[in-house]
Amino acid sequence: MSGSDNKFLQGAYAPVADEIGPASMKPIEGTLPECMEGGMYIRVGPNPPPELLKKGMLYHWFDGDGMVHGVHFPRENDASYLNRYVQTNIYTVQKKVGYRPFPGLGGFSKPDPFSLTSALIKSYIGRQYLPTQQLATTANTALVFHDARVLSLMEAAPPYELTVPELETRGEYNYNGKFTEDLSTAQFSAHPKVCPETGEMFTFGYRLSALPPIHYSVIKPDGELLLLKKPIEGLRVTMMHDFAITRHYAIFMDLPYIGDVTRPMTFKGAVLEYDPTLPSRFAILDRYGDGEIRWFEDPDACYVYHTANAYEDGDEVVLQGCRYPDGPVLENNAKIEYENRRRRRAIVVEWRFNLATGAVQRRNLMDQDCDYAVDFPVVNPEYFTRKCRYIYSTGLASETQPGGVHKIDCDTSSVEASYWFGEGEQGGEMSFVPQGSGMAPDSGYLVGYVCNKEVLVSYLDIVDARSMKRVCRYLLPGRVPYGFHGLWLNEHQIEQHRQARESRGALGERNGAAEPQGLTTYQSALAWLARFWY
Repeated sequence: MSGSDNKFLQGAYAPVADEIGPASMKPIEGTLPECMEGGMYIRVGPNPPPELLKKGMLYHWFDGDGMVHGVHFPRENDASYLNRYVQTNIYTVQKKVGYRPFPGLGGFSKPDPFSLTSALIKSYIGRQYLPTQQLATTANTALVFHDARVLSLMEAAPPYELTVPELETRGEYNYNGKFTEDLSTAQFSAHPKVCPETGEMFTFGYRLSALPPIHYSVIKPDGELLLLKKPIEGLRVTMMHDFAITRHYAIFMDLPYIGDVTRPMTFKGAVLEYDPTLPSRFAILDRYGDGEIRWFEDPDACYVYHTANAYEDGDEVVLQGCRYPDGPVLENNAKIEYENRRRRRAIVVEWRFNLATGAVQRRNLMDQDCDYAVDFPVVNPEYFTRKCRYIYSTGLASETQPGGVHKIDCDTSSVEASYWFGEGEQGGEMSFVPQGSGMAPDSGYLVGYVCNKEVLVSYLDIVDARSMKRVCRYLLPGRVPYGFHGLWLNEHQIEQHRQARESRGALGERNGAAEPQGLTTYQSALAWLARFWY
């Protein structure tokens, strides 16, 4: 494979060449829990088309084209696996022109003006292939179910809509064009939050090139916009990957991973740089955007990729997430990135913000000296926005410990139990499948993909969330590369989706998005000339 000098393109990270399935499967161990019958597990992650990769190219794991991998569990038939590319504007354009015209994170993470200038020129060239009212996206990061739609997300642009169980792409979903009327604020979080009580979805977008950097939106259960892109004043220009909501509040993390597009031009660093001398700030506001922002400050710098949960406890707003004691290290080499994440040992912590006194308290929810780093935290979705005793977080392997999923007891601030992956295996985020409504916070199952990096085969593992013992395993007919976030859809949600598709009619209806068409003469000439540079 070309580009093989990059560790993010080797081994278990390497992209797969083909879309396959649906392919029937039977468990190789155990049986499927009854509560999962009729449902579907989907996970998205990066998978750049192998034929477009070049040796020596700048490529980061976050750059790859979105590919969804799904396992459907129909009641009357065997489980079936399939994978499909998310047919985004980036994917469509690069398949037409025969190369990757858009710069990846690698081009913007170098601390010199030459790399930045090159990335900006490539970005300009890439935009020439897009419809005028679109932002480029890979839709490779996360998935959400809202308004009976399955949306694939990446924080630079509006989501793409998919069908289930087929995993076909319907197109960009931009809320009847309202989200893309002003492209300078058309960013859409990879981690919107859906309230289990009201069905509303809360989302935000961030940008590095203008103030205010954050805008905030609220979307009704039927997909209508309740609040559209309200600017959030007072925040620094930062990379804000996630946020949180409670029953009454939204929480924004203003962490010291600071963006400055002029920094590389004066050889003072990359566009994004972590400043350990600055405090960690948190903005809390009414979740419908009313009233003033309340500010809270933790004097210790940190970074948080992912929150686990948030809730209210008397006068306090409680936020839980995976805290890194240092900032992100966005390397174009998987081994360096992996070692940096493991060495920095993120652990699950809890902040308490007292709305009456302004006080901030932070406590560790697990041993700070544990010999593994954790991320991708999840809770039972039945307990989202209210207190949940258990958080489940995936750990990276270390010199002394294999990788695994850890059940963290928030009441005792300790790891109650762990599910350890086998020798040579590593998994990612596990989605929580509730056993039923109104049950204990650990009544359910964890489901996710696990890859054996030695023999390059993948499994779907199902783990009892109470005992942390594996109850079922499927051997997949194709390898699933390391990826990002997953989504569990129960049988009722899949039926909701089917009925909504029938009522909405033809593919793309209400999307309001034009997809890239055939190349113009100018675009064809540009594509031919650009091949010599890329």
